[in-house]
Amino acid sequence: MSVETIERRYDFPLPQAYRLLAERGHFDPAHIDRQDLLRSRYLYLHDAQWWQPAEIAAYQPPDYHLPGFVPFASTDAGDHWCWWPARATEQGVPVVLCPHDLTIGTIDSPDFAAWLFRRALDYALHLPEGEEPGRAWLARWAEVFQPVWQPAWFAEVLRVAGDPLVTWIDPKTSEPGAGLLTPEVFTQLLDQHTPMPERDQTFRWMR
Repeated sequence: MSVETIERRYDFPLPQAYRLLAERGHFDPAHIDRQDLLRSRYLYLHDAQWWQPAEIAAYQPPDYHLPGFVPFASTDAGDHWCWWPARATEQGVPVVLCPHDLTIGTIDSPDFAAWLFRRALDYALHLPEGEEPGRAWLARWAEVFQPVWQPAWFAEVLRVAGDPLVTWIDPKTSEPGAGLLTPEVFTQLLDQHTPMPERDQTFRWMR
């Protein structure tokens, strides 16, 4: 099933960044290489399980979901990454996080390409798979996303991939963490490269 089917179903044009990556097979599990996931054509991305075009086009939300959200991936916890076409701006169609077990969602990024950039920075912040694999994944994402990223985003992620490891204290939980950037720098980079006044604001997505 093609991306055009999704566009007809939801009546909005899919982001060019998504279309390009889909055309290259990065969301197709038929192209996964489990022996070399880093170089696999199917692309692993931090906290995102890609939905296939047929799943997106055929999705029927439960009655208690409010209309207007288009899921394209899930988190590891089963929450939905969605486009919100009704909130489109000159920047693009925003990406929002719609938790499967909460009525309140969160605005994440101004568009799909910026969402990819945020996922890379979030990975650099936490390094869930360790330092050396983390550096390798950041370089891989920079390579794959270069055609859809602004040059400054590409350069920033490569720079972060080479930065020294730092430790930090989570400002919300007071828990210690370690990564290639601190929570403060993470926020600064998002504000610098993908400014969005509504970022991390909440909204109701269930009845």
